[in-house]
Amino acid sequence: MSPAPVPARTHGDLLLSVRDLHVTFPGHTRKATGTKAVVGVSFDVHAGEILALVGESGCGKSATALAVMGLHGPDVKISGAVEFDGVPMVGRSERELSRVRGKQLSMIFQDPLTALNPVITVEKQLVEVLVRHEQLDRKEARARSVDLLRQVGIPDPQKRVKDYPHQLSGGMRQRVMIAIAMACNPHLLIADEPTTALDTTIQAEILDLILELATERAMALLLITHDLGVVAQTAHRVAVMYAGRIVEQAGRYEVFDQPRHRYTRGLLKSTPTLVGEARDRLDTIPGSAFDAEPWDQGCAFAPRCDFAVPACQAPKLDLVPVGSGDEHLLRCVNPAGEEES
Repeated sequence: MSPAPVPARTHGDLLLSVRDLHVTFPGHTRKATGTKAVVGVSFDVHAGEILALVGESGCGKSATALAVMGLHGPDVKISGAVEFDGVPMVGRSERELSRVRGKQLSMIFQDPLTALNPVITVEKQLVEVLVRHEQLDRKEARARSVDLLRQVGIPDPQKRVKDYPHQLSGGMRQRVMIAIAMACNPHLLIADEPTTALDTTIQAEILDLILELATERAMALLLITHDLGVVAQTAHRVAVMYAGRIVEQAGRYEVFDQPRHRYTRGLLKSTPTLVGEARDRLDTIPGSAFDAEPWDQGCAFAPRCDFAVPACQAPKLDLVPVGSGDEHLLRCVNPAGEEES
């Protein structure tokens, strides 16, 4: 069995700090200015905490995670500050980042079939991580690989460890990804849509496994998803993204019980529930995520918002506290009132 993990910090201590993060993808031509995927994102993740980053596809969730990990290509422009365990991440060399990634900071990617190397066995992919970061010899690493597969619930791990990814089902490939991510007991795990493309039963099993391992190993978890049902079951805090910016951030109960941003309310109202009449129609958000104004010209959500007012075109909309405390943050000039919840 692997040794008991030692928490990186006392529960509640700051582990990841992201401030004014910008991610811009290059344009297709020399004259093109590029695409701003992330625009001034700021958030914190504390030891032992689960922060959910939610929003529609294309809102910048995965781009944010890859920037934190330092996995964007050289053509992608990144600015702002990312500090992990007090150490700056933006601008560090690939060699320096590789010492952190996989050991203290790890990630489960959306598609395990493309994230795993298709021409290398599961064993070799696990052994590589353990030899590099844990300084085990290959015999010890092979034994740990079998143990890791057993821990993530893969049957007959002595046999499966010799398989190639294409010989495994989607759920088993995702379990292998979890085993690789957990191999060195990271302090922070980023799970980017970890249940994508899996059927409902397997989704629940994978999610339960991630949460169980995170709790056992005292890890912080940054959960990226568009599944609000998953968020309702797991997260301590929720950050809602739209068009590259965080538009609302609060504790889980506040977001679900008293959402203040019109986009957050739209997401919640468009989610099926087990209450109400079977013939009730779900609410929808008009337009598409591509119907967005640039943030420097006002609220990006204004073209889709039924409650837009002239003040929504203000060139500067900050994420500011609402209510009596400072934990509920909002970027909106005409928010929903508590009576509308």
